[in-house]
Amino acid sequence: MGTLLHRQPQHPILPAWSERALVLLDQADDHDLSVLLGGYLVIYFLWWGNAAKAWEVIERLATRAHAPHVSPMVYILWSCAVALYHSVHGGQEPCLKSVEDGLARARKTGLHCWDFLLSAQAARGSLVAGDLASASTWMSAMANTMRSHSHIDGAFYGHLQSNAAAQRDDWHEAVEHARSALTMAIEAGAPFVEAHCRIDLARALLGRGDDTEWAKHLRAARAIGRAMGSPVLEYHCLETEAHAAFQRGQAGRGINRLAQALALGRGMGGATWLLAGPRMSARLYDRALAAGIEVDHVQQLIRRRRLTAPDPTLAADHWPWPVKVYTLGHFDLIVDGAPLLVADKGQKKPLELFMALIALGGRQVPQTRLADLLWPDAEGDAAYRALITTLQRLRRLLGEPRAITFQDGCLSLDGRQVWVDAWAFERGLGKTAQPQGQDAFSNIERALRLYHGPFLRPIDQPWVVAPRERLRARYLQHLLALGRAHEAQGRWEEAHSWYQRGIEAEELVEAFYQRLIRCYQHLGRTAEARATGERCRRVLAAALGTPPSAETLALIRTLGL
Repeated sequence: MGTLLHRQPQHPILPAWSERALVLLDQADDHDLSVLLGGYLVIYFLWWGNAAKAWEVIERLATRAHAPHVSPMVYILWSCAVALYHSVHGGQEPCLKSVEDGLARARKTGLHCWDFLLSAQAARGSLVAGDLASASTWMSAMANTMRSHSHIDGAFYGHLQSNAAAQRDDWHEAVEHARSALTMAIEAGAPFVEAHCRIDLARALLGRGDDTEWAKHLRAARAIGRAMGSPVLEYHCLETEAHAAFQRGQAGRGINRLAQALALGRGMGGATWLLAGPRMSARLYDRALAAGIEVDHVQQLIRRRRLTAPDPTLAADHWPWPVKVYTLGHFDLIVDGAPLLVADKGQKKPLELFMALIALGGRQVPQTRLADLLWPDAEGDAAYRALITTLQRLRRLLGEPRAITFQDGCLSLDGRQVWVDAWAFERGLGKTAQPQGQDAFSNIERALRLYHGPFLRPIDQPWVVAPRERLRARYLQHLLALGRAHEAQGRWEEAHSWYQRGIEAEELVEAFYQRLIRCYQHLGRTAEARATGERCRRVLAAALGTPPSAETLALIRTLGL
């Protein structure tokens, strides 16, 4: 079975043998044979995208594999199989534990012929997790234990080196390693490894800017996958095609391939062998969420792998932030996708600390400033002790230890773990109020829709006033600028909707009435233009006891009022 797996994984007898092997696992009197067979089954199921079955085998044989009379060779190979399972899922910690178990047995018995394979699992698991430093350490161990005459060892090593270089964006090195690995995989007669090397090479060529050769290697990899009936390889081909399409500006094709890939991945319980790393996965998942593709499944994958948004400023609305905070018009705290219900009075002070930290910018806020604001009457070290106690309670409340850092006497919120609507609002607006191009229009419109009212209403504390006024001013400024930009392009309906928002937010800003009246005039809606002029006159008289400005009055007179 092991020989067929590596040399002829497309052989039609393998599915029947795998079913027969499952029956034999518990019937074999020889524990060594049972565990050895189970290791091959783990490989088989992982190659065919059935991680659940692979895990069933691991659990089923756990007791037998650790029995005292199991031979060292079988124990080490079993450690490899378990490490393989964890490595392809990016479960770095359990993968390393299995590798260390195998290496410990090798040191104890002097049986080091499998050290290379053990190190390869650790390197792969580190790469899938995006831990390049650990991957480099384990690849050095691979280099020290690699058999110089073994093409399969060389293929494994080059395969991992190519992916490490790609994660560093060193595309030239990634291409060279992938080419070398592919040559050795073909010479070794290992189709599954060959397919992975071809996918590596396709991705590396795309990264280097190649526009033609990459597709040839992807076709060859897909042919191997389809001959095997392996959804694992099909998934990676689809994912690479999606990446290529997005890179070439073919958004529709990219979305199509991504949807196919994620549907296939959902059927496998989540894709495995994701050696392209967390950054590439995060970019593709963000695209999927923005397009509404497999939203629940993608959110589960992001949480499982603890991925961070590729760009916190522009992350998809459905990105599952560990902590999500709404402060504009109301205060809501979403922890791990669920609203936090504040029922305990003991939560009041931790939440106040959280709000103050956000109001003060959330970056490098001195502990002394927070202590003075929240415990102004405390003497000596009492305010500091209260701050530390409250911070501990807040961290427990958020359930995410990485959300708040405390270093060098300053507190900070980690923008990769915590999304705050006020911050997304300001980042989306950018530095200028004048949108240039469709992307700028979209970003500003998206940001403005986040504003639902005054910052941290109805909190009445001195530290709220400055950010509240700043955010309000930016909102009104950009509403007016965006409306004018739409006007300049003759989009009167769009301009009208933004000016209407401005009046709803602040009834005393005459400019919104003026621009809205002009929009109605261009749209031929004279009655609404008159009603807007009359409303402006009424509101100013009631609130300020003054008539509209000369400019507004002149505009109103053109309406016959």
